[in-house]
Amino acid sequence: MRVGGDFNFDPQDGDQSKDLLLIAGGVGINPLYSIVQHVVDLHHLQGRETAYKPGRTVLLYSARDEGELLFREQIMRLCQEVPDISLQCFVTQQQDFKTPSQFPRPRVGRITQEVLKVELSGLHGDHILSYICGPPPMIESMADHLSCLGVDSDNIKFEKWW
Repeated sequence: MRVGGDFNFDPQDGDQSKDLLLIAGGVGINPLYSIVQHVVDLHHLQGRETAYKPGRTVLLYSARDEGELLFREQIMRLCQEVPDISLQCFVTQQQDFKTPSQFPRPRVGRITQEVLKVELSGLHGDHILSYICGPPPMIESMADHLSCLGVDSDNIKFEKWW
């Protein structure tokens, strides 16, 4: 699957399994949602002897408020369909949650290095690919945090289109 620029996830049959850490900010969810959909498709191909076997996929998704969490319902359904995919949402400019929601309440605040550390601890060290898409300051911050946490810079992919 080609998402844009060098920002792609297209494993071939027989490739070594990779865990994915996807980090989205705002409308940066678009290419990452496509990757999640591709991972679901790869899970459906299981059973073929040569099929690529996806690892775990963690999606960390940040927006200003709940109303800006695009595709949340669809992604939640995909997480239920494929238990190896998880979603954690964050909101940066919303404190009050007045109406009951069918979704788990997002965490208030930004995605931090500590959040990344916790999520990385559940993935397989040298077999991690991270894709980041969002505002440039967020991309730079997340890439720096991931590097500090030991993720090889060759395994940190990002899409800057602002």
